[in-house]
Amino acid sequence: MKIHFLWCVPRSLSTAFEKMVSHKKGFTVISEPFLDHYKNFEKTQGSRIGNVYEDFVGKIDDANNEENVLIKEMGFHGLPFFSKISQIDATHSFLVRSPAKSIKSLEEVSNGYKFVQAGFDSLYLLYCQMREHGMAPKIVMDADDLETSPILTCERFFSSIGCQFEASDLNWGVGAREEWFDRIEWHKRAARTSRFERGTRCDSGVFKSYKSQYAYEYSLPFYNYLMEARDGQKNLY
Repeated sequence: MKIHFLWCVPRSLSTAFEKMVSHKKGFTVISEPFLDHYKNFEKTQGSRIGNVYEDFVGKIDDANNEENVLIKEMGFHGLPFFSKISQIDATHSFLVRSPAKSIKSLEEVSNGYKFVQAGFDSLYLLYCQMREHGMAPKIVMDADDLETSPILTCERFFSSIGCQFEASDLNWGVGAREEWFDRIEWHKRAARTSRFERGTRCDSGVFKSYKSQYAYEYSLPFYNYLMEARDGQKNLY
């Protein structure tokens, strides 16, 4: 069994990507296994990190009949677990989206979102830590590429993790995955779609609040760094 991590920021088409992979033969997907630790961190002061990780390992063990396991997770969820994750024999890939779009989408779905949920600083830190520990990420993808060039982008992703891409992978069924039911408000659009579609509502960088404007300005350098990494990898696949 091969294990693959996909590290993301919120509102980056990561749920649609997860849904696409979950319909691919030979794959099982584990969605945001560290989310509960993030949501309960203030209550537990991080004391349950060991239990959460044990539950995560149990999910991987349950999938041992599959050839590949994809773990989709947010950078800020997974960062506290880095020392443990670094011991897993796995590939690591990254998915980002322009903060002008991702943060606009974030405030559309949850106007009371926390600043950390913009997600770019944590993703950047995770990327740097992986490189320092010899865990060079396989590929950095941008959500715009999934919308404008889905075949080429998915070919690069699957090639980077040693798997075969089929054009039929880009068509999947309408509906929500069971793991989304307790957070369906975040995944309504992905549940309705059966392919990567260009969004129209969140293309504007005009934000409703100063918090979102500041989150955008703060996130932009981290996004640009990760995009430079993506551009540096374009000729590798």
